[in-house]
Amino acid sequence: MWLALLMPPVPSPAVPPSAAPDVVGVVWHEEATVEAELRQRTLAQIEAGSKPGTLVLDGADRRARAIVAAEIDREVAQRQVARMAALEAAEAQYRAGESAAALAASDALLDDLRGDPIAPGAVHVLVRLHLLRAQVHAVEGDAAAAEAELRAALHFDPGARISTRRMPPDLAAMHERIAAQLQHDAPTWATPEVTLGDDALVELDGRAGLRPVPPGPHLVVVRRPGARPVAALIEGPWQPPPPEEILAAGLPADRAAAQRICDALALRELLLVRSRGNRVGVQAFRCGLDFAQPWFGAWRGSASGIRTALRAGTESEPAPRLLDDAAWPQPPAVVTRRPVDDVPKPWYRRGWIWGIVGTVVVGAVVTGAVVGTLPERPVYGVDAGSFLGK
Repeated sequence: MWLALLMPPVPSPAVPPSAAPDVVGVVWHEEATVEAELRQRTLAQIEAGSKPGTLVLDGADRRARAIVAAEIDREVAQRQVARMAALEAAEAQYRAGESAAALAASDALLDDLRGDPIAPGAVHVLVRLHLLRAQVHAVEGDAAAAEAELRAALHFDPGARISTRRMPPDLAAMHERIAAQLQHDAPTWATPEVTLGDDALVELDGRAGLRPVPPGPHLVVVRRPGARPVAALIEGPWQPPPPEEILAAGLPADRAAAQRICDALALRELLLVRSRGNRVGVQAFRCGLDFAQPWFGAWRGSASGIRTALRAGTESEPAPRLLDDAAWPQPPAVVTRRPVDDVPKPWYRRGWIWGIVGTVVVGAVVTGAVVGTLPERPVYGVDAGSFLGK
């Protein structure tokens, strides 16, 4: 017992972190038309045909389109990083007593943001810019301009509070007074009128959804599945421009679209499924590589067909062939045989003809037999009187 207490504990063997599961995404052609029972049976066949532990992700294109709608281009993010650096430099100029330089820098930043408001954190930058400009105007003795800047900052975030550690006491008191006034007028606020589709998501001043807001400019961001997000500073009704689609719904049209789905969902493989009547086509896309050879067949053989597609090699000329109707092999022709009775028979194969012929032949044979049994007579005479009935 004492030995056990004195001995240092034996460290337990390190347990390696579990590897992330392989994920196979499934994309349907015209997903809305696929019957629920058929979908479930196919997903089960895909899971059974994959290696153990594989996660099957249904509707991969739909999920990827939602992710694409929230993505921001790298160039936009880089511009926003540069804006943040410029804002911090302008704040440093203000603290160093360079008010004019700080105000000029804030002017340039405001113009830049108004022209490109889609950047992440744009509302945060706008609020900081207006607070900086309020401080610059206060230092220069322009109280009206300082109040207008504080009001502009509060329009984007009416619930914000400022402490005297971040702002001079007189500006902090003015900020609190404006905030109290806005809250008092809250029942009169209106909700911006933004024309949206059923599948669109909207952000207002950095928060999800539309809501009543104080009068003045507000930042609206609209995200639509598969399309590039759009944003604008608005003060009245706004109709977003037509969506700029990045990723279409359904089967990917080319390698770039398939890889976009893979990247969005971190997939190992993408399986494309298309149904045409009682036939089905299945084709795999190896993420990071290319399309594999497709399989076509009847639904009754889809289980083995899915296994074949999951193990198929890439094509010499890879392409999403499920979308090309001409690439589908022709189904075997169905031979229809008409009943024998319905087939017109030639005259020499008709029964009544041979009935007559048979009668004639039989009659001739019988006559010949009778004549052959009569005694030979050199001359056959005819009684004209009895023949004529006299």
